[in-house]
Amino acid sequence: DFVRYGAADPAKQRGMIEDVKRNTAVHEAGHACVSDVMPGSHPVVKITIMNRSKALGYVQNMPADETYGQTDQELIARMVTMMAGRAAQEVILGKKDTGASNDFEQASSTAHAMVTRFGMSRLGNISVGRGGTGMRGMGSGPVSNYGPKLADRIDEEWMRIVDECYKLARRIVEADRQRIEALAEILLETETVLGDQWT
Repeated sequence: DFVRYGAADPAKQRGMIEDVKRNTAVHEAGHACVSDVMPGSHPVVKITIMNRSKALGYVQNMPADETYGQTDQELIARMVTMMAGRAAQEVILGKKDTGASNDFEQASSTAHAMVTRFGMSRLGNISVGRGGTGMRGMGSGPVSNYGPKLADRIDEEWMRIVDECYKLARRIVEADRQRIEALAEILLETETVLGDQWT
């Protein structure tokens, strides 16, 4: 936790205004509840809204067994779970904030890799490599090893995957709203819920 999320900051935690805490609790509860029902998700082992230097809160998943690569089902589950924090904020609190930007960045990167490297999209079994390629407008380099027509199809496909993952996350949040709200209230009281408590 320290390496990935930074040092815990109890003083900063105590100083957080209630709206920020509630927003974080709903966001993380959305991640946890959607992860819990998505086929291909790893078990949730920790849910926290304890403020750290790199995150206001997070949900930790751990595979039950050794993993050797990821299936398309696991990647979709991961993206839907990433989108669930924002979806929960929209459905339950009726607002958006910038806190989901890292979730969106990771989901977009995963979807792009599914299309361009893993052969896990409607474009079929293609791999156009990493060198000099990237999501146009999101990557660091120009698209260099395929033409503009394929580039357009790639853009449309990874964006479709991300959009469908968000829509699924929102549908699950709407169906599971009562449990998300209940978990958010527990997080506001205890700040952290561990895997056995969650189960």
